[in-house]
Amino acid sequence: MAQPAFSPDGAPRSLTPALSGDDQIHWLALRMTPGLGTRKAGQLLKIFRSPQAIFRASRSELEAAGLAPAVAQSVASGCGFEDAADQSQRVTGAGVDLVPFTDPRYPQDLREIFDPPPLLFAKGRTELLQSVMLGVVGTRRPTAYGRAAAGRLSKDLAQAGLTVVSGMARGIDTSAHKAVIEANGDTIAVFGSGIDQIYPSEIGR
Repeated sequence: MAQPAFSPDGAPRSLTPALSGDDQIHWLALRMTPGLGTRKAGQLLKIFRSPQAIFRASRSELEAAGLAPAVAQSVASGCGFEDAADQSQRVTGAGVDLVPFTDPRYPQDLREIFDPPPLLFAKGRTELLQSVMLGVVGTRRPTAYGRAAAGRLSKDLAQAGLTVVSGMARGIDTSAHKAVIEANGDTIAVFGSGIDQIYPSEIGR
């Protein structure tokens, strides 16, 4: 049985990284329930301590926790579970790892923003989420000098042991990722699209 998501003082507990099938579907349902945004989902986790407890709550309990009646009804009815089951199959088929807010791999700095996403979709070396990271981002239409400078800077950062994070868009982002890979360094791409939809398409070739 999974531990509660939060300790008595409200701090996230460290959970086993691998989610069971039931846990995975509950986390996905939390994300896919109509009307339940990132901030409200986070508030519910602090109150109820786990997705399972949220979906066991009554409509009145959910409203008391701050949800509007229509959203409370959506959660209580479990209407997000059908989509969650479908999404779970797609996640498994794509080799994607789910990293919930309660997972020790979840980046600590991300926990501290105003509305951290309850769930990350990751593929690859998820241990890099706990490494020292530095973001390199810029225009999609850089000059030749801009591309060269971004590549040189990213290579130096990688060789210094930092994980370079960018958005895998055309331009500066692509230059940063490519330079790190060529230097055998570590890089994380934060997708603006779904994790199974490579954009721009030429990067996946």
